[in-house]
Amino acid sequence: MKKATIAIFIATAFITSLLMATPAIQSKHTGLKKKGNDINCAYCHDSVKIKKEKGYGIKKINKNSSCKGSGCHPLKK
Repeated sequence: MKKATIAIFIATAFITSLLMATPAIQSKHTGLKKKGNDINCAYCHDSVKIKKEKGYGIKKINKNSSCKGSGCHPLKK
């Protein structure tokens, strides 16, 4: 019973992370690196501390020093 509960918990966590991730953002950052680190969900939300909230806004990201660089932000519209 314990193994089944753990498996369900892990599957739920995995599925939730897939649903919360934004494929459009991930595809734009595929293959990019900053100071030797891959730019991915963990880089942005753990290392750089970008909030996971709706409407955080590209304007705040463009001002973040960890997001600036060659081929990175600020993005021009």
